[in-house]
Amino acid sequence: MSVLRLSAFSHRVSIQLNTHLLLLIFGGGLYASLVIIAYSSILSLPLILTVGALTFWWGRHHDESFLPAFFFFLPLMGCFNNILRVNGIPVLIPIFLSGIVGGLLSYYFKGERTITVGIPIAVYAFILVSFLSTIVGVISFLPKHPHLTAIVSQAPWGEVRLVNALGWIFLGTLVNMTGAIIYLFLIQDHKSDLRRVFTFLLVGLMGTFFVGLFQFMGWQFIGESKDFTRFPIPQYNATFMDPNSLGTFISLLLPTWLGFMRNKRTPLVFWLGGGGLFFLMMITEARTPFIVFLISFTVLFFASLFKKDWIMMGIFFCLLMGGMVFSHVHPQNSNVRLRTYVQDLVREIRKPRDEGKFWNYIVGDRYTLWRAGWITFRHNPILGTGQGTYLVKMPLYKKEIGHISNDNSCNMFLHIAAEQGIIGLSAFLFLLGSSFWYFLKYQFKKADMLQVGAFSGLVGLSVAFIFSAPLVNFEVNVLFWFLLALITHPIRLS
Repeated sequence: MSVLRLSAFSHRVSIQLNTHLLLLIFGGGLYASLVIIAYSSILSLPLILTVGALTFWWGRHHDESFLPAFFFFLPLMGCFNNILRVNGIPVLIPIFLSGIVGGLLSYYFKGERTITVGIPIAVYAFILVSFLSTIVGVISFLPKHPHLTAIVSQAPWGEVRLVNALGWIFLGTLVNMTGAIIYLFLIQDHKSDLRRVFTFLLVGLMGTFFVGLFQFMGWQFIGESKDFTRFPIPQYNATFMDPNSLGTFISLLLPTWLGFMRNKRTPLVFWLGGGGLFFLMMITEARTPFIVFLISFTVLFFASLFKKDWIMMGIFFCLLMGGMVFSHVHPQNSNVRLRTYVQDLVREIRKPRDEGKFWNYIVGDRYTLWRAGWITFRHNPILGTGQGTYLVKMPLYKKEIGHISNDNSCNMFLHIAAEQGIIGLSAFLFLLGSSFWYFLKYQFKKADMLQVGAFSGLVGLSVAFIFSAPLVNFEVNVLFWFLLALITHPIRLS
């Protein structure tokens, strides 16, 4: 057992990174992301450049506080996507890279030509495999299609050109790298101010809460209409670029937030934030968040019982009572998805098996999507199609798959296997499994409720991986790495 502990997280690989090289990589990434967004939505570029300039200034002059401040944007990501009409392009990536470039310039002008970081073995293996998978993805296109305008795939919605394929490879890689950078930032001994992270998260959640409240009351001011207009059934999904991403982000953050509230020195405003998170959880419109919610809260409940934390048990009781009241006292024109989903589930269970089609109700269209992921993996078992290339490689097997209805396999494990092969899947399972084992074996007994909450959220997310691929969403991916840092390293609430 000690071998796994040493190889996974206790032992770190020390790497010296050249500042010039990092500036070249992240500067090139920033330029490429701006080109991609300009290609997709030129009208959004001025606002992104303005916000990017502000984050560049922040990173240049306040490099140690930039990443905690970046968490402010995560709950508001969907508002950016919806208002700017960028149709799924992660606008936070150029904003994030602007701050990183500013921070690197701060290091450079201080005379620091190298940056030394200690990377745990499990994280190092995952990052290395992800980088190699990016190379595989690029190489798989360039020899056959040397021109950027060349058509490389025929997706259900139209032709995919090489420039789009390279853009998806680039964005898919940056999503993983951004989360890993934040992880490495948090585990460094001198970067431990978690209270600042939660403060910026709270400010961002305030805006998200009011958007959700307006839509719950039947008013919508973003999306298809620029003005306040009345809708019979409010859809809060519009707040994030993906129907699952808002609910998954909220349900993943909620148990960790409750653990943070449990700290004796936590101000009252964070308790109010916990109530706001629970409200957003109740009105989400997707199935995946409920899986994360139910599993994570079950784990957190029994962990609190094991630790005899009666204050946390009292919080559970309050949430249970609040949820029951909320599900019955609400505006006539609104819809509480959690209540209706449970009611529909109970109705399906009570039906005769030959009429109810229970498993079809539970699985939905997932079987077809899983089949698409499996067939794509079967054709590329070792290295996969390459990072970010599932969307353009999967349609090549349409004759075997049949109907194609989504851009991912709705199963995180299958999606990673299809894009990165058995090597990438092994690296991901090693990262996830070793982090869980390390926490249960060496951290659980002495862990505070913040770490227990983070562990509970990750367990719930891991179960939800069977029915969705939430890590392709930028904000969920960043939160995943944030929680991973919490359970594998005792970070102080300074």
